[in-house]
Amino acid sequence: MRLKDYLALNDIRLKKLSEDLNISPSYVSRIINGHLRPSHALAHLISYYTDGQVSPKDWGFENAN
Repeated sequence: MRLKDYLALNDIRLKKLSEDLNISPSYVSRIINGHLRPSHALAHLISYYTDGQVSPKDWGFENAN
């Protein structure tokens, strides 16, 4: 699932996500809009935050462990 879709389905605002993950809203925006790919560590953090609904594999990381 795309992060953008997860946020919309769960009514989570970009600012809330950025605060929860302790990263800037502009960085989150660039990830959501596909301008940046998160680091492997951040992809795992996002996966944890979304209870696995947004997986590191969604960004092309082969090893999601």
